[in-house]
Amino acid sequence: MDNKLKLRNKALKLISYKEYSVNNLSEKLYSYAKNLTDDINKDDVNELLEEFKEKRWVSDARAVESLVNQKSSRYGLSRMKVELKKLKVCENIVQSTLSELASTEFKRAELVLKKKYLSPPVDYNESCKQKNYLFRRGFVLDVCNSVVNKRVSN
Repeated sequence: MDNKLKLRNKALKLISYKEYSVNNLSEKLYSYAKNLTDDINKDDVNELLEEFKEKRWVSDARAVESLVNQKSSRYGLSRMKVELKKLKVCENIVQSTLSELASTEFKRAELVLKKKYLSPPVDYNESCKQKNYLFRRGFVLDVCNSVVNKRVSN
């Protein structure tokens, strides 16, 4: 089988599993091509990616949307920012997505906390545990404090 065809099949296999950003797919395909043979260069990978973009088989916006749908219900803004940076997409897409997520930060933190801790904290140590749990999940400290303090006051 021709090496370019093998590269194309590998790309189709990868995008059938999950949404990739153009840069991430490019890196994966280039490393695969280097291991496969030396006669495939970066131009061949870029040509294949251009074809996929024209056919709308790969899209940065869809990759971001997919990541947000998978992880936003479990993680806060800080963690989502790190995850979005890993996609290596345009900074404008990242910033617009983070601004959309910021509006739901408090509600998402409440849901995450209620799922882990059914009852509100009864003492200071329990309150710290719950705040730390939210903080480790990537929620901003102000949101962590607000959510836990709201549960204490109710």
